[in-house]
Amino acid sequence: MKIWLDDERPEPCKHIWTRALNYPNFERLVKDNKHIITHISFDHDLGYSDPLERTGYHAACLIEELAANNDINPAIQLAVHSANPSGAQRIFLVLQRAIKFVGGDPNTVRWHCNNPYQSWEE
Repeated sequence: MKIWLDDERPEPCKHIWTRALNYPNFERLVKDNKHIITHISFDHDLGYSDPLERTGYHAACLIEELAANNDINPAIQLAVHSANPSGAQRIFLVLQRAIKFVGGDPNTVRWHCNNPYQSWEE
């Protein structure tokens, strides 16, 4: 399963990616499918559809928590595609820590802020 977290931009390929529009939707998708998720790409600003105003940063922290507990697919591929530079940086650093928790190389976390669809197209 591939998850695209973004409230504005459509997923790269609708029949391959599942789009989460906000944090509650993302959290449900992740918790229901955590061991079969292969890719996640994160936007930071998720509009106002979440009453708690959680962002892609909060979603990245959920992934980090699951990784720290060894409760996620260790081969997961993670990326940031947010146009918000400071938000993207915060997400990126959390995702690098998450990859370390599952024994991966933190340099594999991708940053696609200038072109959100770079190398995700199937």
